[in-house]
Amino acid sequence: MHDISDIKIENELTKHNADFTEWHLVLSQYAKKMGKNSDFAEAWRDCYDDGLTPAEACNLVWFEVATGD
Repeated sequence: MHDISDIKIENELTKHNADFTEWHLVLSQYAKKMGKNSDFAEAWRDCYDDGLTPAEACNLVWFEVATGD
């Protein structure tokens, strides 16, 4: 398991180097840092399957929510 205290970990994990549980844990911590919600792990599965990092996934989803895209 990766050291989740590493500030850059949200920019490094993908499906290629982490399982979904670890990836979502990092995503949840990143979301909390940003004041956002990442509940419902399975809602993030497509981002994981697409090979996004937690930071990329959060930024993509929150941009889509903010812009209505």
